[in-house]
Amino acid sequence: MEIPGTPDGWTRLTVELDGRAASKDLSRYARRWFVAASKGPLKDLFSDLQRGPKLSRHIFGSGASGKPWGEPGGLWASLLRFNQSHGKATGKRVWSPRAWDEFIAALDDLPLGVELRIFELDENGIWTQDKVTVSMQRVSPDGQWFRARCVVTAGPLGPKNRVAKFGANDMVGLLRDCSADIPATFGCVTDDGGAHGTTGLEDRLYISAEAGIQSSPEILRGYPWITICPPGLAERLGGLAAIRATGAFYEVSSLRAGGLWLQATERIEDYEGEALRRVFRVLAPVLPPGRPEPYVGTELHRIIYKDARNM
Repeated sequence: MEIPGTPDGWTRLTVELDGRAASKDLSRYARRWFVAASKGPLKDLFSDLQRGPKLSRHIFGSGASGKPWGEPGGLWASLLRFNQSHGKATGKRVWSPRAWDEFIAALDDLPLGVELRIFELDENGIWTQDKVTVSMQRVSPDGQWFRARCVVTAGPLGPKNRVAKFGANDMVGLLRDCSADIPATFGCVTDDGGAHGTTGLEDRLYISAEAGIQSSPEILRGYPWITICPPGLAERLGGLAAIRATGAFYEVSSLRAGGLWLQATERIEDYEGEALRRVFRVLAPVLPPGRPEPYVGTELHRIIYKDARNM
């Protein structure tokens, strides 16, 4: 399945939770996110890492060299810490059981961002475009707005390996698990979106992810296949019963941590056409204003190219 509207054959699955929290809670949420990912959708990858050979630290900085990163058909993984939003990591470790335990423990002192990256290696042991990135990032000057993400990226070339075989349904459990405990102002499972973490709608309205996250209690960032709607916006839409009564969603349910789980269709492949239009009509009152702009004449993403204010 290609990213909707993307001609180059790349696929990208994204699970995301956004919100605002004090530092002590943010550290707890980060630990919850990484552990849930490791024991949930990434369980088999972690098992392969544990059974595999010791990973080489000399790989750092050698991405463009074409040299093998490890055994043919294997995995290579790193644990990174960042003290700035752009630029090189300030802390780098190759994954090992001990490094992973220490990475999780160090989340008590959460920097600006932390990441786990897992790469598939090809038949020659060389890194491929197929990777999983799990991250937690502070996205505001006060350090309290956060974005937790798990992104699976697969390139158009190479075998359909472990990472490339991930589907949207494989990722649903991570969001359902963590959204029950982490109060969120937005969350999603999607196979589209723009650069730098924007939703598909933000991408075509030229809204940055950071701006979208910080305004998410008042304006819904988009309407991906699965969307977490915060309590205030759910109330503006009439609440759970009213939204469920529209018939626009496959599932509407309340979350223990607050807000609503809105799943458009049973399968992500079916989220198009009239299913997409139904969801847009229901959520239009809480969406950002403006008509999305096509990309060089092409309508990308799972969005409706109309101004929500005109609905």
